[in-house]
Amino acid sequence: MLNKIYEKIKQIIKDNLIFIFSFLIVLFLFSIKLPYYINAPGGIINVKDKVNINYELSGSYNMTYVTEYNANVFNYLLAKVNKNWDIEKKEDVILENESEEDSNKRSHILLESGNQLAILNAYKMAEKNIEIKDTKLYVTYIDSLADTNLKIGDRILKIDEKKVISLSDIAEIINEKEISDEIIIETDNGIKSAKIIELDGNKKIGISISILYEMETDIVFKFKNNESGPSGGLITTLYIYNSLIDEDLTKNRIIAGTGTIEADGSIGEIGGVKYKIIGAVKNKADIFFVPKENYEEALKVKNENNYDIELVSVEKLEEAINYLKKDN
Repeated sequence: MLNKIYEKIKQIIKDNLIFIFSFLIVLFLFSIKLPYYINAPGGIINVKDKVNINYELSGSYNMTYVTEYNANVFNYLLAKVNKNWDIEKKEDVILENESEEDSNKRSHILLESGNQLAILNAYKMAEKNIEIKDTKLYVTYIDSLADTNLKIGDRILKIDEKKVISLSDIAEIINEKEISDEIIIETDNGIKSAKIIELDGNKKIGISISILYEMETDIVFKFKNNESGPSGGLITTLYIYNSLIDEDLTKNRIIAGTGTIEADGSIGEIGGVKYKIIGAVKNKADIFFVPKENYEEALKVKNENNYDIELVSVEKLEEAINYLKKDN
């Protein structure tokens, strides 16, 4: 009985040897990890699915994203022949002086900050009441030239025993110091320090800081934070703003776009605009808002592919709102 089973298995393997061999090769190609990332066109995410606001629109507001793969031999070779896929070295994505965990921490802080700035700007533009009860300062980047034991994700509470609640508070303390002076920094992770250095002709400590706000509004906003990064700030702001006014600005249109949002309503530059506009077109978006700094790249992609989409360059939130309000 066992001999019959054994002979049958042998025959099956013999009859399917080419298939089995090909399968093992493909499996091998997928299993080898390379020190690269593959960037490819993404898609759109309806902000309605990300923010807990219950209101109806004739159209939709949509964030756009880049699809990123950890490179293996198989998708690396595909990227070599696909003009819409690009290869990046890992060291160009993850900085030499930080880990992948640091990079993820920064992305999530920037995402949370972007969500809060979206609420803040939407309420300001809609002239609705909003109260900022507290600000929290978090380290999101450390220059390779910095002389400090601060870590990404540290919340800065005091510097030289002075409470700090704004970037201007920190700048004022630094400007009173001399190059090579040391400052003592109280954080939520203990006492840290940093030396004053010269960067671009100015006194700095070589870090970037993002602000998180504790705000009081008439609506309690909850975000489903599955995506990292702040590039959905503009579109999220437009969606929240539209919920605070009587007019439906979508007018049956699929509105997509990208761009960070700042406290003053300015729209910031982003990466990966090529992949984002391709994803928007693939999902039949009517309008694509793009930061002014990224406009030329986006226009090149549109013209090269003869895309039928309204490409709108914006520097300020007000420009995007005015564009949607005008008759089309």
